Amino acid sequence: MFRGRKSTGLYPPPPTIHAAEMRTGGSKSLTAAGAPEAFVTFAREFFMSLIITISLITQFKIMAEEIKRLAPEAVWGYIYDLTQIPRPTGHMKHIHPKTLSLCTVMTRCLLLALLILGVTVEGHAQSLYVKTFGKADGVPLIFLHGGPGYNAAAFESVAAQALADNGFRVLVYDRRGEGRSLHTAARYTFDEALHDIDSLCRTYDLHRPVLLGHSFGGILALLYADKHPEQVRSVVLMSAPLALQASFDNIRNRCRAIYASRADSVNLRYMNMLDAMDKGSMEYASYCFMHAAGNGFYVPKARTKEGQSVYAAFEADSALFPLSKLSEWQAPQGFHRNEHYTTLDLTDTLRRILHRGTPVYGLYGADDGLYSAAQLDALRNLLGPDHMITLDSCSHNVFIDRRHAFIEALTHHCKTK
Repeated sequence: MFRGRKSTGLYPPPPTIHAAEMRTGGSKSLTAAGAPEAFVTFAREFFMSLIITISLITQFKIMAEEIKRLAPEAVWGYIYDLTQIPRPTGHMKHIHPKTLSLCTVMTRCLLLALLILGVTVEGHAQSLYVKTFGKADGVPLIFLHGGPGYNAAAFESVAAQALADNGFRVLVYDRRGEGRSLHTAARYTFDEALHDIDSLCRTYDLHRPVLLGHSFGGILALLYADKHPEQVRSVVLMSAPLALQASFDNIRNRCRAIYASRADSVNLRYMNMLDAMDKGSMEYASYCFMHAAGNGFYVPKARTKEGQSVYAAFEADSALFPLSKLSEWQAPQGFHRNEHYTTLDLTDTLRRILHRGTPVYGLYGADDGLYSAAQLDALRNLLGPDHMITLDSCSHNVFIDRRHAFIEALTHHCKTK
C-alpha cells in the first residue's frame, strides 16, 4: 500500500532450552556378557566429556585474559552490538576488571554463549528485524512502518539516527511477515501485530513509548493505544488514514479531474470501472493506489533543497535504499482477508483515545494526494489546531521531504509533554 548496519537484534526472546533427556539402562541389570560393552561405552563417553571440559576451561581462560584487558563498559559494548541488550546502569563502571574472578567470567561467557545460541536458533524460526538507536535514557519511540507489505528501511536510513541525536531512543522494526522479518508463520492479523508491539516494549524495556505510525502504521498505533492506553506516552499519526474509503474517494475524484483536463478517454474509462467495482475489494484498493502513484500523489509538487539533499543521500545508501523498494503481496492480502482494513473507519477509536487523555498528534504533507483538504480539516478539528501540523512542499514521506521540520515537531510535542 504505502511506500516508503550491522543490524539486528532478534525478537522474540530465545526459546527455553530444555535439558536433553539422559539415557538409562532402565530396570535391567548388567549381565556378565554385557559388562565389557557397557564399560567401553561409559569410558568413551567419560573421556570425551573430560576432553570437552578441559577444552572449554582452556578457552574460557583465554577469554578471561582478553576480557581483563577491557573495561566493563567496553565488554558490554561488544555484547550490546551482538545482542542488542540495553547497556547496564552506571554501577558497572565502578567494577575494576581485575576483581572479576575466573568463575564469574566463565559464568558470564556461558550465559552470553547460550544467549547467542538462542538468538541464532530463533533466527531460523520466527524472528523480527529490529534495530535501536540512541541512549537508553532517551524518550522511547517505536516507528511503525507503512504497508502492509513494506518495511522500515527508508526511515532507518533517513531519520532514526537524527531522532536519536535529538534525545530519542528509537526502535525500528519490520513487521512480522514483512520486509526483513519474512517467514511463513505470519498470520497477518491485528492481534498478532499488536502482540509484537507489546513484546518489543517488554524485550527492549521501552516504558510508555511514543508510537510513530506512518501510513498503515498509524492504524496499528491507534489500535494499540486503544487497547493499552496506560502503556503509551503519545501517538503520532504521520500520513496515516482514519478511513481509507474516504482516501479512495479523494483519489478517484482527483484522478478523474486530471484525466478530464487531458481528455484522456482511456483512463476516464478506468475511473468508470472503479465506480462500478466492489469498494471493499482488494482489487479496488490496488487500482486506486496505482492511479495515485501514476499521478504523483506520493511526492511533493516541488521538493525543497533540504528534501533533495536528504533524498540524494538516501539513494546513495546502497544497503537500505534497495530494500525500501521491496514489497510483497502476502501482507496486504492477509490483512485484507483477516481484518478488511480497507473499509475501517477509526474516527470513533480516535475519539475514545482522546477522551482517555492520551495525546495524539498529526503530521501530514500538504502535497499528499491521498488526503483531501476536507479530510485534513476534519482531523484537525478532532485533534485540535495545536496538535496538527501540515507541512508545505511535503507529501507522504514527511521524514524525507521535510526531515528538519519533522524532527522539530516530534521534539516539541513528544519530549516536552
